[in-house]
Amino acid sequence: MESIEDFLSVRRTKSEINNYKEEIVDYLKEKFIPPTSPKKDQFESWFEGYFKNYIYNNKINLFDQDFSNDLLHKIDYLNSAQAKKRFDRMTWDVLENQVEDWDGWLQKRAEKGDDPQGVSLVSQLSDNWSAVELKSKLSLSYEGGVMGHCVGSYYDKVNSGRARLFSLRDKKDASHITIEYNVSNGEIVQIQGKENKQPKESYHKYLFEFATNEKLMFSTSMMNNFGFKQLGYEYLPPGKIYHEKLIEYLKMGEEYVNGGVLDLRGEDCKNLFISGVWDSVKLENAINVSGVKNLTSTNISLVNCSDKIDFENVVVDNLSIKSSIMSELGNILVKENLLIESSLIKEIPNYNLNSLTYKGGYLSVLENCHALADILFVENAHSLKKIPEGTYKEISLIGTGLESLDGVNVNNLIIVDAPNVNLINFEHIESADLHNVGLKSLHNVNLMGKGKLVLSNCSKLESVSDIKGSNNRLELSNNENLRSVSGVSVAFLNLKSNKKLEVLEKIRAHSANLSDVDFNKVKTRRINLRKINTNNPDLIRTRKLSGLSRG
Repeated sequence: MESIEDFLSVRRTKSEINNYKEEIVDYLKEKFIPPTSPKKDQFESWFEGYFKNYIYNNKINLFDQDFSNDLLHKIDYLNSAQAKKRFDRMTWDVLENQVEDWDGWLQKRAEKGDDPQGVSLVSQLSDNWSAVELKSKLSLSYEGGVMGHCVGSYYDKVNSGRARLFSLRDKKDASHITIEYNVSNGEIVQIQGKENKQPKESYHKYLFEFATNEKLMFSTSMMNNFGFKQLGYEYLPPGKIYHEKLIEYLKMGEEYVNGGVLDLRGEDCKNLFISGVWDSVKLENAINVSGVKNLTSTNISLVNCSDKIDFENVVVDNLSIKSSIMSELGNILVKENLLIESSLIKEIPNYNLNSLTYKGGYLSVLENCHALADILFVENAHSLKKIPEGTYKEISLIGTGLESLDGVNVNNLIIVDAPNVNLINFEHIESADLHNVGLKSLHNVNLMGKGKLVLSNCSKLESVSDIKGSNNRLELSNNENLRSVSGVSVAFLNLKSNKKLEVLEKIRAHSANLSDVDFNKVKTRRINLRKINTNNPDLIRTRKLSGLSRG
């Protein structure tokens, strides 16, 4: 059998078309019908019947671009909420009349500037194209249906404000490109055509026009996928054209204040100083950078950067440093968020940040951190002995050389593998997970909210006392030298594998797991539990614990 493309390239008899019926239907389904369309069965029936005959009777060439676009528009209508419920026996003439009425309805809707499906006009583009924002479940579901991808499942992202979804549509309001914009990092992170394929190259100009109008930036992966770089708000192919433009922009220096992206991935910046006002600077694998001076940016990404770069008077909201041998931040002012990963930074200045993330990797040299942050995450910084005193929302410390958290107030705390930490002094906390920490004792903690306090594998821990939290959990497990637990008032108490436990007193909890407690060795006094889990069935009778009943 010849290919379906060859078969359809010439006129055939009805019997020949009937012999190729399955191949024709499969071809039409693959080319024109989104796999997620809820009406796939009707389309298959329609293709087998009326549409197949229409192709034969009218000598239709399915490879004609104008006809293909027209068919796609009609299929968009049939997939829409406004289409008739049944269409599998619909003739082409009837369909054309319905689509004409639909086009008129769309035009009136566009003139009113609203959309009953939760779509709002964002940007008017050339050739009567437009960019609309998808805000409702219905609009996302519709877009996913006609485009053949999973954008219909993105409503939670949109509703929570984490993402914005856009659709680029032609003059007939047919969708051709779906765009996801990540609100948190300020970048376009997904660009999908029909069935998650890359949009046609002829549509790229509308994509760039939309991004320019709305001053949107593309993620690095999107620029790689489309083979372009962003320079200001121009979108240029890598190579000579981009490099010549780059020279022009960088020579403007401090005079350049128009924003947009300065994409220097892999560029040779010999004898050029980088300055100006940009939305984003991507300094990745760039070579021969003479210096970065008098530069202001919302985002700067430094990847594989040399320590020889001279930074002076650089102000940035969000700075990301990865796999870099640069060792100083003294001439860079970071205002909001700082990420350092696998770099030789030894000292972090006294910034006041929203978040600070440090991942040492095998290049763990951080010795001093003077920066305060609402959210602090430090991993593999074995030379770091102290963090600044102050108030934090969240702290996560994994594999550090810290010795003390004295003077630190925090709502949520995680410490893992910090055997030198011997002092934690806080009165109020929502939750804390402490694993392999060098504390000898923990006293006087008021647990807030409905969090938990966990101490596990703390080999030096000997006593825990005066822990209060009527809605909270206290979990003590695998602390090989824990001997005394007293003055505890919590919702749930879990004592697991604390083999040297000797004293259990002044305990009040709604329920408790005491399965691993050997009450023949542990002295108990003033224990009040409503429900317990224990492997000692005679516990209540033999110990006569006040108010105790087995659950």
